[in-house]
Amino acid sequence: MKKILKLMLVATFGMLLFSSCQEGETSMPEMKAGAVKNMMLVEGADAMIPALNPSGFSSALTLDVISDDEPASVQLYVEFFRIGSGFRDTAEWINQTTFPATNELSLQDLADLFPDSSSVILNDLDGGDVFTVYTGNIIMADGREIKDEYSYFVEAVSENTGNDTIIELNPTGHSPALQNIGQTVWLTQYIYYVGCPTDLGGTYDMTATGEGGYGLGAPSAWTSNFTEATITQISELNYTIEPAIGGLMVDYYAAFGAQVMTGEIMDVCGTLMAAGLNDGWNAPAHYEGTVDEATGVITIEWENPWGDWFTMILTPQ
Repeated sequence: MKKILKLMLVATFGMLLFSSCQEGETSMPEMKAGAVKNMMLVEGADAMIPALNPSGFSSALTLDVISDDEPASVQLYVEFFRIGSGFRDTAEWINQTTFPATNELSLQDLADLFPDSSSVILNDLDGGDVFTVYTGNIIMADGREIKDEYSYFVEAVSENTGNDTIIELNPTGHSPALQNIGQTVWLTQYIYYVGCPTDLGGTYDMTATGEGGYGLGAPSAWTSNFTEATITQISELNYTIEPAIGGLMVDYYAAFGAQVMTGEIMDVCGTLMAAGLNDGWNAPAHYEGTVDEATGVITIEWENPWGDWFTMILTPQ
């Protein structure tokens, strides 16, 4: 009798354990699909606002939301920034509810978005003024809000297909899989500069002098060993330049593994700004230049937080 009782207790315990496991499995939270945005300039549309003829500006941007679930809306905004005064204003543009969709943009559209600045926009824009189109959070059809600032992506492999998969984690706790995204760059803003025609591409004779090397055993006074620089145009306003900072990093810091740096600069109506450049130590650096319209000579001033600085003169060959 005791043996039968023991067997009944063991069986009962096993059933309870199995039931508990089943309940644990069914209580897992439902996994819902996430979403990413991608905004692209329409082929053939204006990529900048021409300073010499701003009224002729005609552009268009396509915005799409990629998701296995249905997106409901994304709010688009435009920010207006004046380079001379530092004035800044933001306006709601379009609440997009169809994906993908193409939104056209003209100078008059921009003036209508900023009524207090409409006269300036239509008649008095300066080279270097900026309009930035950017997107708000994604509102899904089920009411979820997917926020850019908290989303991040981890590569994994799908057990079912073996395809590369991206898992998106967001504040709502969902971990949806988006198939075959790979290394695609998802753009959520587009910047329109007021710019002028530019043609700086070519080879230049270069001289560069300055000071630097403090704390690394290098002399403070410096003249570059490089005598030539190459500028290559990569878009309507942007160029690469090599050596980007006059060879200073190689001349001073070769013992530390420094290499010739290629940087990206932007020509905004004769004023040069760094578009993708640092001091070689991943610290922000001050970088600005001017172009002499008569001679084509480029003068660039550069300084980093460590006290390194130089003046670089580029003369067209």
